Amino acid sequence: MAANIDEREFLDKLSKKILSGEKVEMDQDLRMVQAWDSLSGVSFLAMADVEFGSSINPLEARNVHTVRDLYNLVCEGAED
Repeated sequence: MAANIDEREFLDKLSKKILSGEKVEMDQDLRMVQAWDSLSGVSFLAMADVEFGSSINPLEARNVHTVRDLYNLVCEGAED
């Protein structure tokens, strides 16, 4: 079962810990986020685990397109 994670908390942590403070919105395309790159992707997996207790398959993370896709992965991988 997917965990209920606050969207604002998720966006805040993503911005501060992964995107060097760059503000993003849920439906924003990751290709348009200047700070998003392959290193950010790896850092995101670590943040998801540490901050939200979420185990994400790296292969699934490769197929994301929006910030909401990242959020959904974190929610699906988190323990309630």
